[in-house]
Amino acid sequence: MARKKQEERPSWEMGNIGLTMFTTLMILLLAFFIVLSANSAIDEKRELRAIGSLIGSFGILPKGLNPNKDDKKHFAPSSAPLEEIKSDVEQMKEVLNYELNQEKINILKGQNFRVISLNETALFSRNGVQILPEMKPALMELADIMRNGDYSIIIEGHTDDQPPANEALINNWYVSSLRAADILRFFISAGRIAPSRLSAYGYASFRPAVVNNSPENRARNRRVDLILETTPQRAIYRYREKYRKPEAIIFKGFIFKLLGAQGDS
Repeated sequence: MARKKQEERPSWEMGNIGLTMFTTLMILLLAFFIVLSANSAIDEKRELRAIGSLIGSFGILPKGLNPNKDDKKHFAPSSAPLEEIKSDVEQMKEVLNYELNQEKINILKGQNFRVISLNETALFSRNGVQILPEMKPALMELADIMRNGDYSIIIEGHTDDQPPANEALINNWYVSSLRAADILRFFISAGRIAPSRLSAYGYASFRPAVVNNSPENRARNRRVDLILETTPQRAIYRYREKYRKPEAIIFKGFIFKLLGAQGDS
């Protein structure tokens, strides 16, 4: 018996099969790109911390580091970035101990920073916002020490919780900000420290060192803090800015060199 001729499928059914296959392919491609993006979305802060852990021990040099080679350009600096701060703080401490009563100085230590806290009376008159003339030579010595460093210098002005006696000073925000700004101006103009390394903030009474519950404690809170700070993140960003080339792109914190870029070895 002759086989029955296979019935041809209607054209509309064939069209639905093609559409279904196309839709399935698009869904698979979309899923692929979602997975790819998810795998590449590495937290940049985590990357910086990971790289930063190496900076603390080896530093960052162009062309990478290879301690097994004799070429000096592959060797790391002799000390970690924080060592520079420690050395400068020791010198600054000697200067301040010679110029001031030790009760007016407080040195605080953090993981990636040092704080030199100076009492109000060491730098300003009561409710004054301009540096005392007799303190400028000492500040000049501090600037000479800090000038050749690479760390950031943050200047913070602080007051107690009492309003200024001089009504012309308006409020404690005004006092703390003007004091910080006057020291910043001195470090730039007379001390010749790079402005890019300096910043100044006034916090009024909102960051007390101790509770404002006695005249003695209030006197301790009237201060200016010089914060010498270095972090692995700063070193990484400086490296990227210095060695970034037009032939390279940065994506999610990673640097990709394009093929054929000049300078590739």
